Amino acid sequence: MKKRIIISLFAAATLGLFLVSCNNQNNSSSNSGSTQSDISSSSNTPSSSSSSITPSTSSRSNNEDICITRVTTDDKVDEETEKEPSYKLQFELNSDNQSYSVTGIGEETSNEIVIPSMYNNLPVTSIGNRAFYYCTSLTSIIIPASVTSIGEGAFAGCSSLTSITIPNSVTTIGNIAFYACYRLVEVINKSSLNITKGSKDYGYIGYYAKQVITDESESKLTTDTNGFVTYNDGIDIWLVNYIGNNTEITIPNNVTKINDYAFYGCNALTNITIPNSVTSIGEAAFYNCASLTNITIPASVTIIGRSAFYNCASIKGVTLPNGVTSIGDYAFLGCTSLTSITIPSSVTSIGNRAFNRCTSLTSITIPSSVTSIGTDAFSFCRSLTSITIPNSVTTIGNIAFYECTSLTDIYFTGTEQQWNTLINNTNLEIDSKVTIHFQN
Repeated sequence: MKKRIIISLFAAATLGLFLVSCNNQNNSSSNSGSTQSDISSSSNTPSSSSSSITPSTSSRSNNEDICITRVTTDDKVDEETEKEPSYKLQFELNSDNQSYSVTGIGEETSNEIVIPSMYNNLPVTSIGNRAFYYCTSLTSIIIPASVTSIGEGAFAGCSSLTSITIPNSVTTIGNIAFYACYRLVEVINKSSLNITKGSKDYGYIGYYAKQVITDESESKLTTDTNGFVTYNDGIDIWLVNYIGNNTEITIPNNVTKINDYAFYGCNALTNITIPNSVTSIGEAAFYNCASLTNITIPASVTIIGRSAFYNCASIKGVTLPNGVTSIGDYAFLGCTSLTSITIPSSVTSIGNRAFNRCTSLTSITIPSSVTSIGTDAFSFCRSLTSITIPNSVTTIGNIAFYECTSLTDIYFTGTEQQWNTLINNTNLEIDSKVTIHFQN
């Protein structure tokens, strides 16, 4: 083993392995933004009193597509890959002077990390606070069974992590240790900790999970040769992640649901074709796919989750299929190149901020099936000149058309009396330059 380590380290120095970028945990506290609060409600956000660490999605690099895809644990070097321990990680001697903690990426150049069980002839017993906080390029990490604690925010923001094994040696997991690990759908728990799916306990480790199991053989995750990571629960096949390199992709035709955050931050993708086997698109599924210009949504899709296309700034046109019944909150917020969207007659509600800051949208017709338009729904749509609102609408959220500076005409399919009633019930503010046209 010692000979292999010497050879490996010499080879690494000789070849000059490509340096993997990883946000230093000491810098992350200064990064904050509003994007996370825009994605979802406070139910996904830990209270400020729960931890001194403030989660943030804005600390991710613009070029970041993958953080960690899988975490495993072992007492020794992975026999299958024969990877050597990553001694170039940053370590810190613990206060007992008898053990070490991993505190950061250090000078490690590999994107596949093996935390050693021993360092300087002492055991490695913990993963420190923020040790891998919002990493950008790691693809795997092996945690030895010597580790007993995982610190606050240790893996927070590793949003491509899909599975993790907690060894029986681990007794504590710090606050928000796995916060914003949106794709962490499977937890293999070998510890005595009572980890349950959907729970924020133990640092959010089970919060996004579809299952918590005790044996790797029960895993329902697979990765195909094209880089599609799927989870098969026996009823549906969920697309969880994409780790390929193509910019134009066709989702496999056995996929039935696109999971929350499946393509989160995949900003190199330009074209996506969704097969007619898919029935739902999850929350933030294509969040910040900033280069995405074309997406085909089949008629089979009935659900489009909140923030589904948030900040897809290059999309120019979208046709929603007839089966869709609602447009979720923030669904198309920040789609600044969107010039047209076809809303089918099956839609009954348009969510809060659904088209907020769609600055290229010039006109929109809302079908007579819609009964409610959310708050801020079309705010800052500064190219919007006209909109057709049916008399089926009974509620319009406050400032729905705020800062629509080019809006000159609203076509209402009901009577003036109906319009006045609608305005009075919703406190909707309309600029004086806008002309209301009644079509009855």
